[in-house]
Amino acid sequence: MIQESGYLYLEDILNTLKQAPKIIGNREVVRFNKVTTLENTDEDTLIWLKPNQPSKQEIIRNTPAKTIVCDETVKLPDELVEEKCLIQVEDPKYAIINIISRFFQWGYEAGIDKSATVSPYAKLADDVFIGANVYIGAAEISSGVVIEGNCYIYDKSVIKEGVIIQAGAVIGPEGFGHFKTKDKRLIRFPHIGRAVLSEDVQIGSNSVINRGTLGETFIGKGSKINKICNISHNVTIGENNFIAHAVCVNGSARIGDNNYIGAGANIRNKVTVGNDTVVGMGAVVLKDVADNTMVYGNPAQVVDRSPNKPLF
Repeated sequence: MIQESGYLYLEDILNTLKQAPKIIGNREVVRFNKVTTLENTDEDTLIWLKPNQPSKQEIIRNTPAKTIVCDETVKLPDELVEEKCLIQVEDPKYAIINIISRFFQWGYEAGIDKSATVSPYAKLADDVFIGANVYIGAAEISSGVVIEGNCYIYDKSVIKEGVIIQAGAVIGPEGFGHFKTKDKRLIRFPHIGRAVLSEDVQIGSNSVINRGTLGETFIGKGSKINKICNISHNVTIGENNFIAHAVCVNGSARIGDNNYIGAGANIRNKVTVGNDTVVGMGAVVLKDVADNTMVYGNPAQVVDRSPNKPLF
């Protein structure tokens, strides 16, 4: 929290960062109460510079901000040594995430909104946040979970520690599985499985994670799924995947670890996507994608990718 004075100081930053910084300039000028864009700064603003930020030296000279988080390639002009302070770290983006998360991010106070409906058979940790108009069936919900308003959590769903489910998401409904008889009638295949969200998963607003038919639909630790996505029955998604908005992963598809799946991509049922891949936005994936591969287009085709280039 921001101190009673309304400001944060160098000591607060040093106690927050998970990397040892190098301090250049005047430590005494470090005093701020906001983090904002470069275009909206004043002297009470903390700013940060990306390593590839153009015109970094010019920004430092012209910004009214006195406290600047940056990498060690940035130099503080001699005439500004008494006026400003550089906090140099290996990864400025990671540093600013830690600062914002600790001091500026909106928080959730544990509790269950009075308009929520919770099954007597649900198992809830004491410190969960359940928002307005949420329905929770006979599900298992672990410590630190946040479920925003208007979500629906079906029976047998398992939601592990630190999961965030944004407003309007649906976890564990029956998937769209049908069997065609000899006389061409469609008969629903009963879904008696479950949906499992592992630790630190995030599900975006209005996304749907369907339950498995006989087994489970599984989302691995640390994976982030954006808004209005559909994850079909029996899908397995590994760890630390970034899945952008409006992605459709069809039934029984397999996605490995550390993948980037762009907005609007559509992955065919029973397809396997490996590890460390990039699936471009709008790609229609009809066949397996090997590890360390980049695919784009409709149908998705392999394109060259530098093996040392980060996913995003």
